Amino acid sequence: MGLAEHTDPAFIISLVQNMDGGLQILTHQGQWINVHIPPNAILIQLGDQLELLTNGKYKSHVHRVLVDTYKVERISIGILHGPPIDEFVAPAPEFVDDNDPLAYRGITYSDALEANDRYEFEVQSCIDQLRILPI
Repeated sequence: MGLAEHTDPAFIISLVQNMDGGLQILTHQGQWINVHIPPNAILIQLGDQLELLTNGKYKSHVHRVLVDTYKVERISIGILHGPPIDEFVAPAPEFVDDNDPLAYRGITYSDALEANDRYEFEVQSCIDQLRILPI
């Protein structure tokens, strides 16, 4: 049980859970690290829409949830915070210049959510579709 590796489509994601453990983040070196969240604390994660808006300056991180190794019931609540549903999101002009050329095509938040539903739990499914330049 759990969630396969993925990114989230929102600007930011707030996560509250009743115990420490279960969430892992993939490092740039390709290693999975455990995220330690004190019980009932709020963790704020960056999502795909923020990566898009900042032209890749702030990355939506790949993460997964492992729950089958715990002997107690894990309860978590993840809330996606995004723009208005029909808002067109594209890299903001202040993140695009000669040193940082346009790296993503824009998309409405509604279309981004639909794209993620079609490719549920694939790593960065929507953000990869929007990328113009390789990382």
